[in-house]
Amino acid sequence: MPPLDDCTAPRKPVLPLFAPSPHTDPGATPSAKLTSPALRLIGEQPDILDERELVTLLLSGSRPLDEAEALADTLLAVFRDPSRILAASPGRLRSIPGIDNDAIVAIKAAESLAIRHSAARLPDTVNPMLNDYKAVIEHCRSLIAHKPHEELHILYLDIRNRPIAFELHRTGTVNNVRAHPRDIVMRSLELNATALVLVHNHPSQVAEPSRDDVALTNEIKTGAACLGIKLLDHIIITGSGHLSFAAAGLI
Repeated sequence: MPPLDDCTAPRKPVLPLFAPSPHTDPGATPSAKLTSPALRLIGEQPDILDERELVTLLLSGSRPLDEAEALADTLLAVFRDPSRILAASPGRLRSIPGIDNDAIVAIKAAESLAIRHSAARLPDTVNPMLNDYKAVIEHCRSLIAHKPHEELHILYLDIRNRPIAFELHRTGTVNNVRAHPRDIVMRSLELNATALVLVHNHPSQVAEPSRDDVALTNEIKTGAACLGIKLLDHIIITGSGHLSFAAAGLI
């Protein structure tokens, strides 16, 4: 279908991603002669692709390959990291020269798929002291590690510590997010949750908890305990690491 934002402007011919090498046997399977990043990707060798090649492939569906490469270079120059590209808002992406709705749809679809993939790997039961807790950390990272503002998410758990819901509670600023302990406890009651995990990000990329972080954690822990709801952990997420209150002995 034509791009969402331009149905009339002429397009340059789209160069094929799977152009065969002049020395390739026409009868050979694609994986027999990997001649492009696309073929290496479907040839089960994605790890050998660099970031520029992967971003180029993401953008190449409806545009010439040289144009996709130029856009990939622009995005990497602006955001410096592919994860930041995926986490960027549609409005921020739209401000980048050359980025149209086709590109934005591809980028946000890739982000959504990555988040859903990490959510599917959440353990059946959540326990901060078990090895499979790292899957919880990775899902949190896929959600908010590279957001330009703070977000507070709540993982609600049943009596066996099985996930019931993972919900956004509040969106904040670059260095603060306001939480409402009463609303968190009320939502726990609505879901019949008996345990909670708080998760928020630090765009500063410093995982050290602030005084407000510690105070909020204690306030929610105390309020929830009055109704038989246990606060299992509060996780601070950054692009390169995290801090678990439970593991640090702060809860």
